[in-house]
Amino acid sequence: MPRLMFALSPDGLLLPAFLGLDAAAMQDLLSQGMPVPRPIQVQTQIDTGSLVTGVTPRLIRAIGAAPGGSARTLTAGGFAFVPFYRISFTLFDNVGASISRTSWLVTNLPQDLPDVDVLFGMDLVREHRLVIDGLGAYFSIDS
Repeated sequence: MPRLMFALSPDGLLLPAFLGLDAAAMQDLLSQGMPVPRPIQVQTQIDTGSLVTGVTPRLIRAIGAAPGGSARTLTAGGFAFVPFYRISFTLFDNVGASISRTSWLVTNLPQDLPDVDVLFGMDLVREHRLVIDGLGAYFSIDS
């Protein structure tokens, strides 16, 4: 089982990832003879205050993801209906360990963020072991 290790940042639980279309969308493009956009390297953050993963509008446009419907979610401002998308991602650390998903349900964030493109929520944490060692100044995630 891969274990990814990262230094704790003053800005939170930051980790790099590649983000792209989900496997089904890539297969559809290939079957139509269309080019498949390459995954994009992005900065992500684990946000335990979010229930689901949110992706910036800039990144949704960059990978060409199409909305797959909408869902009701609770925000700081109350309930809202938000579009959802399916993406793929690979989290990786500096020693070559990685965790990947070929299809992951996400919503779009209401606006682009200055330093982060993806906020991974509790949906990711529920599928992995997240260890935060404040005194040791690191965190790890494994499956």
